[in-house]
Amino acid sequence: MKMTLDTLAAIIAERFKIDPAKVTLKAGFEELGFDSLSIVDLAVLLEKKMGVRLSDEQLNDMANIGDILNALNAVALA
Repeated sequence: MKMTLDTLAAIIAERFKIDPAKVTLKAGFEELGFDSLSIVDLAVLLEKKMGVRLSDEQLNDMANIGDILNALNAVALA
């Protein structure tokens, strides 16, 4: 199942109490107030909701929401 930006924004907004309008493809983690623990927390949440696991290496290479969305969809569609 392909994830959309709207779905990802809703998940992030609910868990991290962030305005979904701020969750854009180019939004960086620091811009959203994420630290390394928040990113790991998001990865665990996405694995539970989507059944897609992102590796630590993948997470370290990501800089923004678009990177997460692309990685999720690449794994989900593989």
